[in-house]
Amino acid sequence: MKKLNVAILEDNDDLRFDLHSEIEDKNIANVIESHAEAKLFIEKVKFKKDQIDLLILDIELLGQNTNGIEVATILKKPVLFISGKSVDYLSQIEDINLDSDFPVDSIIKPATENKLRKVLKKLADEIEWQKHQMKSKIVRIKIDDVTREIDQSKIVYIETITNNSNNKKIYFIDEKPTTLFNFTFAKMVEKGFNQDLFIKTHNSYRVNLNLITEYDLVKKKIFVTCKDEKLQSDKKDIPISDGFYSEVRKILKSK
Repeated sequence: MKKLNVAILEDNDDLRFDLHSEIEDKNIANVIESHAEAKLFIEKVKFKKDQIDLLILDIELLGQNTNGIEVATILKKPVLFISGKSVDYLSQIEDINLDSDFPVDSIIKPATENKLRKVLKKLADEIEWQKHQMKSKIVRIKIDDVTREIDQSKIVYIETITNNSNNKKIYFIDEKPTTLFNFTFAKMVEKGFNQDLFIKTHNSYRVNLNLITEYDLVKKKIFVTCKDEKLQSDKKDIPISDGFYSEVRKILKSK
């Protein structure tokens, strides 16, 4: 298992030195940054954000305008809180955990080698799983003659351009629609698209199941909201053809 790259924020110089030494000397993780002052820590971590896997944060930072909880909220990275008063902050730690899409954990000082090994192993497994999940969402497709990596969960639907079945229009939740040249629906899975995510409502459409806002099975339409050319929200209705009606109905009813 790859060792984590960590950044330490601890306002007690002796404790920070001991923690840094414990982690590196025992080969538990790689320490990329280690600081006592929150403002400097935030600046350094932002500069090296892609290099750092995990924040190790003290919570109470004496004489400073912020604390470890606020630092975690600002940086939005996987975090391990180490504090003598973690119990006093359990509610806030729980809130961060519930509101975030990154792993969060805490232990009470002193952070012994055994505690560190166990909790960092657990967090490393969670971080690796998260990276795998994120990677599995990415598809590489050619848009306007440029190959891009796109999070497929942000694609609302793909539509065949009239009279040119190899070119498609792609619509997003957060950017303007654009053209996919020489793109065939038959090769979507080969390109990494999740076939369970994009349903076929019609020969000319593939629609993100998770982004369907409503549907009308009587009128044989489903509705989605995407961005238009001016980045304004645009509600679209997409037809359900007779040939796909039964399957689409079953999928929508089980959603």
